[in-house]
Amino acid sequence: MGYAGKVKSPTYTLVETYDCPPMTVVHMDLYRLKDPHEIEHLNLRDYLDQKTIIVIEWPEKALAKLPSPDITCALSFHGENRQIKFTSHTTTGQNILEALKKI
Repeated sequence: MGYAGKVKSPTYTLVETYDCPPMTVVHMDLYRLKDPHEIEHLNLRDYLDQKTIIVIEWPEKALAKLPSPDITCALSFHGENRQIKFTSHTTTGQNILEALKKI
């Protein structure tokens, strides 16, 4: 997406934000949450707009507090290879996946 800086894991910070004009990518890792209500401290609502892509690892830690996803992805191992599967859940998600196929 054109980001030239170092991409860090949000395992300890919980949230990393990347400016990728014309949008922002927010990467959240909820692994360390003990209670779903803790997501309120991460200011998720501040990122919910048309120009932000939010990637969430371990969403099951706060499912009750998260909006419904446009796209989910599942990673799996096949021998020494990894496979990623994207599933759209909304029209927006389908449009994004169709656009990605053209890249």
